[in-house]
Parts: sequence; C-alpha cells; structure tokens
Amino acid sequence: GGSKREELQEHEIRVTGPGKERHYISYALSLLEDKEKPFIVLSAMGTAINKSIAVAEIVKLRVPGLHQWNTIQTRALEEGRRQVSYMAITLSSDPSLLERSDTLGYQAPLASPGPPLQP
Repeated sequence: GGSKREELQEHEIRVTGPGKERHYISYALSLLEDKEKPFIVLSAMGTAINKSIAVAEIVKLRVPGLHQWNTIQTRALEEGRRQVSYMAITLSSDPSLLERSDTLGYQAPLASPGPPLQP
C-alpha cells in the first residue's frame, strides 16, 4: 500500500526541510492580508519543526497582534513502522476564531512589537 497524504487546507502552510524560510514568510504574510482567511496554520514534521517556529516568530514581528496556538503530536509514518513529531502553529489576529486563550499551547500577542523587519 501507498502512504496516505493529508489534504492541505487553503490556510495551511506545510513547512519542509528543503524549503526556504523567506518563501514561507512571504506566503504567510500574503495569506494574513486576505481578510477572508484571518488565520494561518504552519505545520511541520521532524527536523522542519524548528524552521516552522522561526517562520512563526518572524511573522509575529511583522504582523502585530497575532495570537498563537501550538499543538504537538506524534504521527506514524511508513504504515506505523516509524514515529515522527508533528507541530502545528496557528496564527490569528482574531482570538475568537480559535480555541480559548487559556488553553495549553496558547501564546498571547507580543507585548511591544519591535521595529518592522526589512524583507
């Protein structure tokens, strides 16, 4: 049997090892500008998790007021023969769209954003 690939949602960005951080950042910023998609989800597995965290932190510096929700799971690969860590980071300017802000994995918006970063 072949491996089952999950469908990518239109607001989801799948971060991979070979991908360039700047491309993920610019795509995330363009999705957040679209008012019909007021949140994005950065998802990553294994060694790409650190890259997804870096992308999320840079996006939060460029877009003040983003709420963050983190979920971490273990996923089975290769028909259950191998386990890998999976992380999803949801960023949204509207906290009412997602889970309550007192849940585990929630991070409030940055208190005082720094100066805007140059692209």
